[in-house]
Formats: sequence, structure tokens, C-alpha cells
Amino acid sequence: MAWPLGLDDLDRVGEAVGEGPTHLTVHHRADRFAVAFDHFHPPEVLPPARITLDIQHHGPGAVDWRGEVPLGCEVVDGRHGEYFIGVLYNLLKLLHILFAITAVGSNFSYGIWQALAGNDPQRNSFVLRGIKFVDDHVANPAYLLLLVSGLTLAGWHWSYTTHWIQAAIVLYVIAILFGFAVYSPALVRQIETLDREGITSAAYRNSAIRATAIGIGVMVPIVAILFMMVVKPALG
Repeated sequence: MAWPLGLDDLDRVGEAVGEGPTHLTVHHRADRFAVAFDHFHPPEVLPPARITLDIQHHGPGAVDWRGEVPLGCEVVDGRHGEYFIGVLYNLLKLLHILFAITAVGSNFSYGIWQALAGNDPQRNSFVLRGIKFVDDHVANPAYLLLLVSGLTLAGWHWSYTTHWIQAAIVLYVIAILFGFAVYSPALVRQIETLDREGITSAAYRNSAIRATAIGIGVMVPIVAILFMMVVKPALG
């Protein structure tokens, strides 16, 4: 390959390419020369550090300074790989946050639903069944996806030996066990008692109080997990 240069730039060619004038060949135009690299692999004839050739504008001022050493293909490809890995990490982190918003937001909405239902039996029946549906098909799957994405992020960027991550995992296990094994059955019994005994019965009031208390208890470790995720305290 050959790069045409003007005669005025001839004194800069040796400095730019690191070779003497014996490596110059005459171009087909009388007033121009070409720097020929017939016996060199392209990476071996890169300009020295901080020097670059302007091959688009062949005239005075074609030699400019730059602040970086020329990069090889391996370095560029490596940086591209790091960039895409960073993009994937941020996308997974975004999904993790969305799962947390969906799961925790659904749980916090249960109390609002029941407060709006008041003492109307039909409204309470509809609201409780709606809460059960959201809990089974929205909140609980979001919690499971939250666990998968959280463990992936912890192993990717952090470490499972980090104290606040270990504490969050323990709290998560406690919350899930109480949610699946205690709260969900209590909610089912509340719905069944409402249908069987009515909203004014003592049995329904007891079942409603029990389900509400368990639901609040489940939210305590969940809020603690959110604190761990946001603050990342140095434990131990």
C-alpha cells in the first residue's frame, strides 16, 4: 500500500514512519512521493506514539499529534467485549430492580385494596380473590425471578462471601418460607371463612386479623432486604 505525500512533507516522512528516505518510491505524479510498505505487515508500520498521518488531506500539516498509542485489533476487540459485558450487566440489574418493584409493590397494595373494600361482603370477596390472584401470579413469580437475578448479579460483580449479601439471602429465605407456608394458607382461609360465615362473623374477623398480621410480618424481612440492597452496609 502507498500513501501519497506532498514534497513539502518529505522531511516529516522519516519521523512519522520511523524509516529513512531509502524506503520512498516515486509516485506516478512528478510532484508527489509515496511511502511504500511492500515488505511489512500493517501492524509493523504504525506511526510512533503520539504521531499520526492524515491520509485524507495530503498537504502541509498532515502530521498531527495525538495522545494515545495506536491500538491493535486485539485491544480494540477486548474493549468491545468489556463494553458489551457491561451492557448485559446493567440490563440484568435493571430487570432485578423491576422485579423488586413488581413484587414489593404488589404486597404493599394489598392493604389498600382491603381498605377500599370496606365492610361490603361482595367487595371484600372480590378484593380477597384479586389479592390471591396477584400474589400467586405476579408477586411470587417476581420474587423467584428476583432471587435468580440477584444471585447472578452477586456472583458477577460482588461475592457471595460479602456480609450484606449473605444477610439478604437469609432474610429472603425467611420471607419466602413465611409467604408460601404461612401467608398464602391464611389468605385462603380468610376467603373461605368470608364465603361460609359472612363478613360480620367473629370467625371472619379472627381470620382477617391473622392474615393481616402475617402479611405485615412477611414485609419486615422484605423491607430489611431492600435496606441491604440500597445501603450495602459493612456488616461483621
